[in-house]
Amino acid sequence: MCESADTYLYKREFGGYRLKNDFDEEKYDLGRMFDFAYGEKENGAVFSHMSVMYAKALYKRGFVKEGHKVLEALLQQSMNSEISGMYPGIPEYFDSQGRGKYSYLTGAASWYMMTLITEVYGFCGEQGDLCIAPKLRMEQFDEQGKIAAVFPFREQQFQVTYQNPGKKDYGCYDICEIVLDGKIIEISKGQSVKIPFAALEGTTEHTLNILLE
Repeated sequence: MCESADTYLYKREFGGYRLKNDFDEEKYDLGRMFDFAYGEKENGAVFSHMSVMYAKALYKRGFVKEGHKVLEALLQQSMNSEISGMYPGIPEYFDSQGRGKYSYLTGAASWYMMTLITEVYGFCGEQGDLCIAPKLRMEQFDEQGKIAAVFPFREQQFQVTYQNPGKKDYGCYDICEIVLDGKIIEISKGQSVKIPFAALEGTTEHTLNILLE
């Protein structure tokens, strides 16, 4: 699946994955939908919200390298104002020249952030408890092997820091230690950890230091 998408749909210079491939011919006998200029809107443009949904699906199924590629291509195009012709941000789509269109008509940014938080950082709720299951790639950590962010959860604020001293890639590390508000909490080593909400009650601001090895 991923190989086919890369072969027929991926164009890094346009922002990533197009909605469809070019038919390489004009088929007027099949109606107006086959007479659009390729690379514009639904006819082969890079539609941001579809790209993000594709990335989320890849992460959900464990294709972390592929999902990261989708998000990174979209991010780089969105930040490249010289080519996109717009202020940094995620538009509805990028056309055949990589220009951003309809920056005011898109829900892709919220989907992008949700995918980053729940899939990449792996910070989400599960039946009321806090579930931590990061799918971070080694290039996302800094020189010290760290990455940090602030997340809300059930009206509480969390300063989360992942430490990956060995700079291991996803699939090669486990969650080995969690320090919650300065105290080590008991966990079972693995790729995901659940913290009961009862352990978080009573405080509205928390620090989480998570060691990956």
